[in-house]
Amino acid sequence: MALMDTGVYGGKMQAISSGLNSKNNPQIEIIWKIQHIKNEAVDGGWEQIDAFERRTFLPMSSEKALEFSFQRLKKAGFSGNPSDPKIEDFPANFATGIPIDCWTEPATEQYKAQQKWAPSIWNEGGGSSIAGAMADDQQAIIDQQWANFQAASEAPSQ
Repeated sequence: MALMDTGVYGGKMQAISSGLNSKNNPQIEIIWKIQHIKNEAVDGGWEQIDAFERRTFLPMSSEKALEFSFQRLKKAGFSGNPSDPKIEDFPANFATGIPIDCWTEPATEQYKAQQKWAPSIWNEGGGSSIAGAMADDQQAIIDQQWANFQAASEAPSQ
């Protein structure tokens, strides 16, 4: 797959699922349908491009990863359960089109250059593909941690 130019693209959430990645760690996978690129020289600021799909991953394999992912879900206005996310759990504009950032992380000794895609409101991404379903106990733990996170972030500060 060819790397795209770094920049801001326009896309909509095409699908979302949760499950286990190839290392048996829970995560959420979002598939975006990318249809536009930001271009101030074009009337309206967006240039139509040939549509293609890209993925964003939200890891949930550790406390640090959960905090990372839950902060992004909160920024996005997510209102569902992380173990069974649905497009309808996000504000309507996620299904019709939002700005999505694209950037490339440079190659390292271990990995080739990797392109990342994430809603502009998150300003970062990361993860790997869904490879299996989460067990019921994993779903319950993640959903409870999400509920605890929501309650803590809504509690008045003292």
